[in-house]
Amino acid sequence: VEGSDLVDIPPQIPAASVAFEDDRLRIDGDGSERLVAYDTPAIVVLGRPHASEGQTQQTDPSLAARLSRRGRLRRRTPSLGAETGASDFSDFLDLYVPSDEGLRRICVVKGVTGVSGLTQDLAGPSGFLNVVKECEARFHNAHFDRRLVDMRLRGGPRLVVPPGSPHRKGFSFATTALAELLGSLSPDLGDASQTDLSSQLAYLTSRSRIA
Repeated sequence: VEGSDLVDIPPQIPAASVAFEDDRLRIDGDGSERLVAYDTPAIVVLGRPHASEGQTQQTDPSLAARLSRRGRLRRRTPSLGAETGASDFSDFLDLYVPSDEGLRRICVVKGVTGVSGLTQDLAGPSGFLNVVKECEARFHNAHFDRRLVDMRLRGGPRLVVPPGSPHRKGFSFATTALAELLGSLSPDLGDASQTDLSSQLAYLTSRSRIA
């Protein structure tokens, strides 16, 4: 794919709530309401960061509280750490759907986005997977990408190695070279989190499946 294609992808901002209706998905976010029919061609990216020492699958409770008060979430969330996105340590589902206004990106984040209309219970450890199953059952023209399941996070900008440091084998993210390369495409990409960037790349390399 062309690197410039990344510039046209909307930012990963969690929806305040989604509701599964009979023939469409209702999304509430950014103070507006949108509807997506289930027969819409879509790329759906499932992200499940690997739970390792010092990381959990739980979202900071203050994040959900602020979301409910404001009805929206900024792209970068200070409560989760500097330059950290809402989905960095939580399960998330990115739905990329075309629209008359251009590409639409619906981000459903575990513990942040409210979900209603499920045929199965949302509670319990497998609750978020029921959201995935519901999408699979209803969006029959969608391609589901699971390459980000159990992805291992390589650290955030605070772990960026200084220029001239010895090469760290396997440290493929959070390098100054990558940040500069992405920043040359767009200032908004220079501080992209690993989960956000990985989701965008998963979409770009899967979009031919619905073309």
